[in-house]
Amino acid sequence: FHRVPFIYNVQEIYPDILIRMGVIRNAGLIGTLYKLEKFIYRCANRITIIAPNMAARLRQKGVPADKIAIIPNFVDTDFFRPLDKENDFSRKYNLPDQFVVSYAGNMGPAQGLEHFVEAANLLRNESHISFLMMGDGILRADLARRAQQLRLPNFIFLPYQPYALMPQIYAASDLSLVPLVPETGGDALPSKVYRIMACRRALLVAADHDSDLAALVRDVDCGILVEPGAPRALADAIREAARRPDYLKEMGRKAYNYALKYYARPVITGQYDLLIRSMICYERNQAQT
Repeated sequence: FHRVPFIYNVQEIYPDILIRMGVIRNAGLIGTLYKLEKFIYRCANRITIIAPNMAARLRQKGVPADKIAIIPNFVDTDFFRPLDKENDFSRKYNLPDQFVVSYAGNMGPAQGLEHFVEAANLLRNESHISFLMMGDGILRADLARRAQQLRLPNFIFLPYQPYALMPQIYAASDLSLVPLVPETGGDALPSKVYRIMACRRALLVAADHDSDLAALVRDVDCGILVEPGAPRALADAIREAARRPDYLKEMGRKAYNYALKYYARPVITGQYDLLIRSMICYERNQAQT
């Protein structure tokens, strides 16, 4: 309204991600949202995106390449840092001697968490493997009900935990799950990835192999990739990982070093500082001419 230059930050590509998940089906609403999306992209002086595939998606939508900057989200590496597996949180739930696979975060249709519960069922007789799920969301009650129906002896279902506990939770975990349902990997890259990496833990990623998330895991060699929507593959990957603790530690080390180098807050804020300064300089020159 005031014609002030602004940077539009894209964390997830909407409405595409909601359409792909079937959350929005009304043609009129979809058309309106696409018009709004196009309007915002046109008005923004710069657009920041958090991953390469997402930038490519915007170019396909007609956004000029020189308007797009790829800047990942940052992680506070002073807060999210490596801790001992044996800590107050892990002791509370008798986890120090277990191989722990965890999921912490939103419980909605974009995660496909029902497959995590089914994988726990497939591994119910592996007494040394524990599954840990916590968070909130529209599917939380359904997931809790399913876990209860299965009477899983290896599954701990917790409510939303205080943010201050997250470093301990990741430290208690040998593998941390980051799932994306099929065909959404080009629309999002969960920020929890960077937090897990900063805690020197390996990732367990269930996502399309052409997604930004899968590319990150392959490039850094910091986790295990499985096909999304496949509980058997997920269970097999967890069982195999439990047999290779040294391999997981090495992946965690690579994740940690990469996070410090590329995702630490000073690194990312420096990129934004340069972007903002360059935009101001460009706008001033345009005004003078």
